[in-house]
Amino acid sequence: MNKLLHRLGTVVLVAVTLAVGGWLTHLNENWSVDRPFEVRGEFAQPVSGRQFTATGVRVRCAAKLKLGEAILDTQGVWVIAKIRAVAIGRTSYIGWAALRDGQGRTYLTSDRLQQFTLNHPLQPGIPVEGEIVFEVPADAAGDLTLLLAKNPLEQEMDSMIAIPLPISDVSAVLSDPVPAPVYLPKAVA
Repeated sequence: MNKLLHRLGTVVLVAVTLAVGGWLTHLNENWSVDRPFEVRGEFAQPVSGRQFTATGVRVRCAAKLKLGEAILDTQGVWVIAKIRAVAIGRTSYIGWAALRDGQGRTYLTSDRLQQFTLNHPLQPGIPVEGEIVFEVPADAAGDLTLLLAKNPLEQEMDSMIAIPLPISDVSAVLSDPVPAPVYLPKAVA
């Protein structure tokens, strides 16, 4: 009888714990126990995550991209973010990048071109500069934050670098017929 009460008490305790945990996670829909640890910084200033440091170097917007002989159009605007990145402690890479607009919408890197900066090996003490290209709606281009993380599949429970991009007005860019070139990553001093 004593063993039965002990087992029943254990089952009730586990059930209550699960119920309270489920209730707590739904208490606030924006709260997630496994969200990334966002490290915020400023453009042109180094921002360090767990495995790499990134600095926003330059941002360009364009209505067209030039990739060799190919020209890519868009219904929105191309955002080309040039960053400088260096590994912390051991070889690493940037495996995931996105833009978040002022409304909280997230735009992943464009899959219409090869993103050479993503997954490019980063060595400690050897900074690499490269461009990451996004295609976003024109109305989202004024208030964007660059998000960078190591893991391309799951960003949860790791650091995520967040750098606001200095973009003001893109209307002049949209009427410019000159395509913007995209440059390959390179090591810099």
